[in-house]
Amino acid sequence: MFLVAFAMALLQACHPADPDSSLNTAMTAPVSTFCTGRFLIDLPEGAKIIGSARNKYDFAQIEKPRVMSREQFLKELDEREAKLKASKHDVDPSQLLKVLRVEENTRVLAFWETPTAAGLINLEGHKWMEGNEFLIEDEAGASPPKTGTISRRDLGIARVAQSLAGLRPRPDTEIPTDPGYCFPGGFIASAEWENEEALTEFSLPGHPDAYVSVWFYPLAASKRDEPLLDRMGGVVNSLGNLASHVHVLRKGERTVAGYPGQEYLFTAPNGGGTPAHNFVWETQGEGTLEDPVVIIQMETGTQDGKGNPQKSSLSNEEALALWDRIVSTFRVRPTGPSKKTSDAGPLAPVSPMHAVTGEPCPATGEWECTDHGSVQRRHIRIGQAMPQAIFPAPRSAWQKVRGEHPAYALTVVWTLVRPDSVPGDGGGSGAT
Repeated sequence: MFLVAFAMALLQACHPADPDSSLNTAMTAPVSTFCTGRFLIDLPEGAKIIGSARNKYDFAQIEKPRVMSREQFLKELDEREAKLKASKHDVDPSQLLKVLRVEENTRVLAFWETPTAAGLINLEGHKWMEGNEFLIEDEAGASPPKTGTISRRDLGIARVAQSLAGLRPRPDTEIPTDPGYCFPGGFIASAEWENEEALTEFSLPGHPDAYVSVWFYPLAASKRDEPLLDRMGGVVNSLGNLASHVHVLRKGERTVAGYPGQEYLFTAPNGGGTPAHNFVWETQGEGTLEDPVVIIQMETGTQDGKGNPQKSSLSNEEALALWDRIVSTFRVRPTGPSKKTSDAGPLAPVSPMHAVTGEPCPATGEWECTDHGSVQRRHIRIGQAMPQAIFPAPRSAWQKVRGEHPAYALTVVWTLVRPDSVPGDGGGSGAT
């Protein structure tokens, strides 16, 4: 009796809870280095990213970039905005709640998903750069803010806008030297780890039946599952007589890139009745953003494009050698040392520099906000918290009589329009 799809079931069982050639060639062939999130891994030269990678940054889903002209991007975005604005909602005038135009090619939309939606607000961040459209999708709570606080909607909009401000295109072969988050086709510059996740699968050249995957995501220490070896041992023991079809090649503790973890390497028959390799290494992290869960897997004997099981193209010895070579290269991507402010030269941004209310100011100079049809400028020093923007509120008749001018503050995106020649130099702040 064959174990159809048995390998997949075992590998699913080995995951902790989610918040979702020849031997000589394998050991000596040149490699291709890939960046996923803030990590690097080396694979045999010619390996490629396959499937639909799952990428999340600061809780938001990053979609695969689309190649398009700027004219097409603006046309589609205008049509999207117009359609939402024309769609009726049970409570609000339309499904479209707010549009933040960060710059000419960057826009954030906040809207109700359906005419009756009331609990969550959808957020879409659109950006066009170098012939590509980038889309970031998120959600925000719809409950009204407490007095004197910013709504979850506006905080969500600012968070998406901040991610778009640091985003740029990136070929999959480019390894950035500055800190940030890599995803297929792009990169988000960020010195601090956010709530980040990625699931990336890679093909192995010369082995159409095999693939390697790297998956990482943050997990609170309180939500850790049982260790991998305990879980896998329990699964195998529960199979009874079927356990004889599982052949463990190696299991035990293994530290990779300083992360203590465990590996479980076994073979089991695939749907065609031939042994297929199922290798997994896992660390459950330390419960912090910088130490997430990491799972590396390698499978052989997978199905072809028509759903037919394939025979493994690797012997046990070849599979083990290739596995050890790949896993040993996994590491945190090194980044260049940060310059001291006193060592930095005159600031001359190549592209507009942006910062969101509450974020540390990245450069001293004149910053401008053009949200809500009002242009405001302030001189802000590097390291200071970016301020809220103050907007006039409608005055009641009594307030007009008393000469009062009510106002309200909002979280906004600021753009650096005139950097100081020397960081940290400048006068006080003021608004115009």
